[in-house]
Formats: sequence, C-alpha cells, structure tokens
Amino acid sequence: MICQCLKCSTLFRFTSSDITSYSTTNHYTINIGAALGQIATGGGADHLKEQLACIQVPSLSSPSFIYLERTMGTTFEAIVSEKLLVAGQMEKQLAIAQGNYHNGVPAITVVVDAGWSKRSHKHSYNANSGVGVIFGAATKALLFIGVRNKYCSVCAINTRNGNPIPSHQCYRNWSGSSCSMEADIILWLIGDGDSSVYHSVITGVASYGRDITKVECANHAIKCYRNRLEALCNNKPDYRGKHGLSQNMMKRITHGARCAIKMHSATCDTVALRHDLRNGPRHYFGLHDKCNSAFCQHKSKLPSGKTNTYIISIHYFIQP
Repeated sequence: MICQCLKCSTLFRFTSSDITSYSTTNHYTINIGAALGQIATGGGADHLKEQLACIQVPSLSSPSFIYLERTMGTTFEAIVSEKLLVAGQMEKQLAIAQGNYHNGVPAITVVVDAGWSKRSHKHSYNANSGVGVIFGAATKALLFIGVRNKYCSVCAINTRNGNPIPSHQCYRNWSGSSCSMEADIILWLIGDGDSSVYHSVITGVASYGRDITKVECANHAIKCYRNRLEALCNNKPDYRGKHGLSQNMMKRITHGARCAIKMHSATCDTVALRHDLRNGPRHYFGLHDKCNSAFCQHKSKLPSGKTNTYIISIHYFIQP
C-alpha cells in the first residue's frame, strides 16, 4: 500500500507485518507485540480492542490473543526460572568469597516483600491474589517469586451455575486466608514489620529457622510509628484538635522519625535512635530538654494549654 502526504506530497510505502514462527504456529510480529504490550501493562483482549478502535485499527481476534498470552506466559516462566538460578549462583559465589557460612553452608542476606491485588487499609483482608518476592541483598537480583490465587473464573462460573467444571488451565492454588499468603510463599527471609512471616520462618524451618535475623524495613517502621499515634487519638479523643495530635502534627512527628532513622542508619547507634524516636513527640510539642543536639537547638518551652502529663503520656505510649 502506498500513501501520499497531503502537505509535502511525499510517498510512503506500507508493507504487511513480518511473520514470526512462535511456538508451533506462525503469527504476525505486530500481533505478538500487541499481546506482549497488554501483558506488560496488565490489560487483555478487550482492552486492546477498545484502544485500537479509537484509532480505527482492527484488532486480532480474542482466541488468537488468548493463545499468544498463554504461550508467552510459558516462555516467560522458563526464562525467569533460568534467571533465578543464575542469580542464586551469583549470590552463593559472593557468600563464599566473603566467607559467609552457616553450619558449612553458604549464607546470604535477602530482602523480602509481598503485595496483594487490592489495598486493605487495615480493615479488609480479602484480596484474591498475592505475590511474594525475594531479592539478593548483594546483587539486587530477583531470587524467587511466588503467586497465590484464591479465585478462578472458570471454576467460579460453573460452580455457581451448577455445571461440571470443564478441563482448563486453572490458576487457583490457594484456599487459605489472604493474610497467610505471604507466609506461605516465603519461608526464609529478612522481612518487613508488616507481616507475621518472621514468626512463621523461625518456627517452620526446623534446621536453621531460629538462626535467621530480621532487619526492620524503615518504611514499615514509620508506618507502625504513625499507627501508634493514630491509636492514641482513638483511645484519647481529647488529644485531637488544632493544638493536639492533628493530622498535620502526626505528619511532622513521623517525618522527624524518618529523619532520625536516616541519620542513625549511617552511625548504627541504636541507643541514640531509640532515644530520638521516643523524644519525637516531646520535640514537636515544644519540650526540647531531651532533644539531640544534631536535630534541635531550641530551648525548652511548654506550649500553652498543654501539661507535662499530656506530653509524657504521648512519650510513653509510642515507645517501642
């Protein structure tokens, strides 16, 4: 097909997409790219059709899209498995070179986290899917990924209609609670302060579980710090208000806690870090007699309308 630009009269020749042999069949390269783009952005066949319809471009059929999606998924899984093994060997070699062993076995440090298909906001823990990942602390490479699904649309629809479940590729592999997905996926880790995985590890791994050390994640530490302030307001409604624990004041206190963690992570002075975290509310409410000189140069002055009992109650409520 030849097209001519209406402005400059330049002729452009358009040819059909190249054909690529993928799996056991041949497909247009542009169709493979379209399916790959939807997988990368979390879309599907209907999303692709809607997007292409806006620019009046015909889309590939749903059966073709589903076939490409499934075959590429198998390819991705094989490639990821190979990369995970390579990354694991790299971490092992680094541990050997540094002399990090546990009972004669190379020991590595890992970073772990998990996510769910919906946010809970601490009141609704019913996500249908969860994922957990482990990264090597030395190489920053992915070492493991696990997925737990509680829902399969084919199974759910046929069960609801009272029909026998046909043979299909079922992705449902979990029947427990959404909260327990992370602990089931990961059984050795340096974890975060938001989960019960650490307890599951030290009790569930008989050979070396009790020798595993947990390093607190700064983000989760700050989240727990803020949660304690929120809990204080719920237990003591009188502490709320413009001159009390307002939303702005809690933001300021947690910001100060994050600054303290950042500074003391370089010095590794846990005693000073504990002091600064406990002293944060006192500082922001005007009591500077116990402030660290690296943070504060103010003279102690009690804000009007507040008492020492008020400040000290906050101080002791948020202490670790």
